[in-house]
Amino acid sequence: MSKNTSVFSLFPKIWVYIPSIRKFQFKILLLLSFFTSLVEMLSISSALPFVGVLMEPEKIYQNIYFHDLFEKFGFMSATDIVLPITLLFAFTILLSMLMRFILLWVNAKLSFKTGIDISIDVYNKILMQPYIFHTTKNSSEVINIVNVKVSEVIFFIIMPTLTLFTSGIMLIVMLMVLSYFLPTSVILVMFLFIVLYTIIIKFIKNRLKSNSETISVESTEIIKTLQEGLGGIRDILIDKTQPNFLSYYQRSVKSLRETQAENQIFGAAPKFFLEGIGMLLVAAFAYTLSQQLNNSLSTIPILVGVVLSIQRLLPLMQQMFQSWSLIQSSQASLKDVIEYLDLRTESNKDNKLHIIFNENIKLKNISFQYLIDSPSILSSVDLNIQKGSCIGFIGSTGSGKSTLIDIIMGLLEPTEGTISIDNQILTKDNMHLWQKLIAHVPQSIYLIDSTIEQNIAFGIDKDKIDKSLVRESAQKAQVADIIEKMPNAYDTVVGERGIQLSGGQRQRLGIARALYKNAQIIILDEATSALDNETEKAVIESFNSLGSNVTLLMIAHRITTLKDCTNIIELKDGKICKAIKYEELRKKNYDRT
Repeated sequence: MSKNTSVFSLFPKIWVYIPSIRKFQFKILLLLSFFTSLVEMLSISSALPFVGVLMEPEKIYQNIYFHDLFEKFGFMSATDIVLPITLLFAFTILLSMLMRFILLWVNAKLSFKTGIDISIDVYNKILMQPYIFHTTKNSSEVINIVNVKVSEVIFFIIMPTLTLFTSGIMLIVMLMVLSYFLPTSVILVMFLFIVLYTIIIKFIKNRLKSNSETISVESTEIIKTLQEGLGGIRDILIDKTQPNFLSYYQRSVKSLRETQAENQIFGAAPKFFLEGIGMLLVAAFAYTLSQQLNNSLSTIPILVGVVLSIQRLLPLMQQMFQSWSLIQSSQASLKDVIEYLDLRTESNKDNKLHIIFNENIKLKNISFQYLIDSPSILSSVDLNIQKGSCIGFIGSTGSGKSTLIDIIMGLLEPTEGTISIDNQILTKDNMHLWQKLIAHVPQSIYLIDSTIEQNIAFGIDKDKIDKSLVRESAQKAQVADIIEKMPNAYDTVVGERGIQLSGGQRQRLGIARALYKNAQIIILDEATSALDNETEKAVIESFNSLGSNVTLLMIAHRITTLKDCTNIIELKDGKICKAIKYEELRKKNYDRT
């Protein structure tokens, strides 16, 4: 998206992602703002007879337009009309106050509901992206988009835009009505203020745009610095590098807050100057009016109308200007959110498709590279994995083991070649069905800050968890005894990323998670590296006892882990070097580097 793109040209792009119900509600809001402006005019207009009846009730009573109306309602003298006109004025003020509150309430509610829709859509698009997308994105950038920049779009784009439109409608309607009641000179003064705001906009527009880019960059940098500092807290405490991380944070937060302060000043400053100018013009108008009319009392209702008009119109102009400045200062965030909304997702809802795994997994001529001009990670890999077998993968660091596993799981799409399940080729359309058959246990287990039970039944609604299966899985993973000795057993909260558990306990919970899934293919990516020999042996026996319906694929830290493998595949430089048996591997005293 071009950096020179106008912020208002982005509105049609985000409008596409707003649900139909919200679009209808926007129209209702604009209609409500029109009626609110009419009520505002009614409150201003009612002030003129109210002041007049207080100053000269007889003159108002004898007015050619009102006299017959007063008599029709039974008011036979000038003193009779003082109370009803006072009550009428009070009613219009209260009605105006109520309408403005309703407009504010609807504006805020609609803004946040629209923000919720956008936030959910963005998060859904991110979760639905292929694995390679997440390998190329910094997590701080993604978190900043979902949490910070979507919030900025709510507060600084959606709400100000609605305010801009509603205030604009009210301003136009009120100017049209006032042009009939008030002197031409007053209307010209109102237009003078519009011109002054336009000039101010011209001068600060580019600065606000530049500030929006700064805010966008620094807000991401702050989250990145916080993640790095808290994520590496053990090393930071040992190495005493707190000043360095504090310095990174200080630099970004200072730039962000100073820029935000400047935007606040730009948005609010014109109010003070233009309100002062407005009061000076009112004083000048009052003096001129008093010199032109012989009866100074007759000038008071007109003067009240002028003051009330300025008191209503100047805040509307300021609201419009401040809304515009907020929109301009947040356009970079809007661009970023739209970029994520534009992400394409694949549909996984074709119920006619199916995957049946009864025989084998065949990899034919598989090659992979992350970018066109980057080196190949895998090259011309052919592999046949029989159902019920246990296959081990060995090779030095960078040999392509993990990449091959990611391709088998459908997380990465091969640059060349095909994968077939019982002679059915895997495609984007049926990949989700294949992945339902797979459970993956990595070396580093991700645990959510929740209970042990919810971590084993990962991603399952709390009310739908099979508690008996959770306990059975924990027993097979050799972790049930440990869990049941805890004060809250399976309801024990593990802390963020399982910080309250040891490395071995976290790995066993990951293994229990895979067993809970009852998958047909279990992939262990150095999943037992933190276990002692006896525990590892018991865990492997648990996997072997699952029967011929389960296929095991293992990348092992220790060669003894591969003891029961049907075949052991050695990879070197992205190619299958050879397939060997465990005894041959043990005799060669294979050392994985």
